[in-house]
Amino acid sequence: MPHLGLAVFYVSTNKLHQPRAIGPAAGHPHDLKRPGILKQAAHVSQWQPMDSPWPASDSDSQMLQAWKSGRDAFNWTVDLRHFGDAARYPGYFDRRIEPHAIPPFEQLFQSSLKPGASPHRAAEVTFWKNYGDHRSRDRITRNFFEWLLDHQGWIRFVSATEQIRDHPSWEAFRNLVACCGQVAGFATPLTYLAFSDPERYPMVDKRIGQWWKRRFPSEPQFSCREDGWIKPCVASWNAYLAWTCFCRRQAELLSRPHAPWRARDVEMAVWTDRAFQLP
Repeated sequence: MPHLGLAVFYVSTNKLHQPRAIGPAAGHPHDLKRPGILKQAAHVSQWQPMDSPWPASDSDSQMLQAWKSGRDAFNWTVDLRHFGDAARYPGYFDRRIEPHAIPPFEQLFQSSLKPGASPHRAAEVTFWKNYGDHRSRDRITRNFFEWLLDHQGWIRFVSATEQIRDHPSWEAFRNLVACCGQVAGFATPLTYLAFSDPERYPMVDKRIGQWWKRRFPSEPQFSCREDGWIKPCVASWNAYLAWTCFCRRQAELLSRPHAPWRARDVEMAVWTDRAFQLP
């Protein structure tokens, strides 16, 4: 993994403070809200801006191919029809979501984030995220539906998702948790954030947390239970901000003309890197 020269904001109370740096180049105050922050990386000689021709060195090609292979190996396939209450919602929970269909699935969620829409797409995302938890996925999805049954509940959820997307903070995260009923959750609430803006926000789970700890042990770390699930606490939020900055930096590093990478693409490549070998 090359040095990133990437700073991240961290939370010691409820506010954003001066950044700590990933890699040797401290002192660059990078704000998560600014889409152009990643073009200010310290090691300019190692990569070129996206509007310039990319160098065709063997090392660049090998790095890109390794990350592309990781992303292409992402194999999270979900059959929404396995939801126990699928028959109650005609037009929803009626298809399989293959890896190649995830971007359109994200777009459906984005188009549903408006006060006049229904929570059904967001409930599909809830089931999709928790699909691997066979014992709890139906319960979690049902609880989400129950939490947002009234119209005002859905409006609060939409507002909370937009707030954390546009102004990420620990307080905004706590508000989103309260508005989606995931009071003990961390990864699922942040899935709504990632689906709302996959260009800038990655998902996270215990596998990502393990990779992050192995590759960047000196950076803020996710606080986990004994079973590996991430706790919803300030320490985990700090780690998510650092992880988000890394994904944005790496996405810009990997992007080529007509072949852009998103924060979520980086996350998917990392998710498949069980051997911790991505360059």
